[in-house]
Amino acid sequence: ETTIENGKLVILATLCAILVGLPLTFLYNLLLPHLGDGWLLSGTQFVLLLVGTLITLIVAELAKCGNFCGIAAIVFILLALKHFESSMYLYSLLRVFQTVLAIGIAWLLNVKLFPYPATPGSLSYLMMKRSKKKEE
Repeated sequence: ETTIENGKLVILATLCAILVGLPLTFLYNLLLPHLGDGWLLSGTQFVLLLVGTLITLIVAELAKCGNFCGIAAIVFILLALKHFESSMYLYSLLRVFQTVLAIGIAWLLNVKLFPYPATPGSLSYLMMKRSKKKEE
């Protein structure tokens, strides 16, 4: 039952991404002949990517996608980057963002939640303390 509900939410999140992506793709195609090949094109792509991601998150939240709002944003970003024909600047920026995000998650897990050895206040310390209480 939960799997079916989650599947419906994933489909709804994907539809939200498409709903936002189509008008922005149309807008981009209208602007494309006027942008040239330089920094104006890359800047426009970057702005449309950021604004589109924000709008996608808002639409997904209004559609009550819950924890699957991030999937809507990811689908939008993937579709937008594919449509932009992977501008080297956008691709580089996305890679930098992914790297910073991965480092942040690794830091959170290894330093704050599960440091070795366990330090007071960390999640691993609290779990060890709790399991010792159960043993007593």
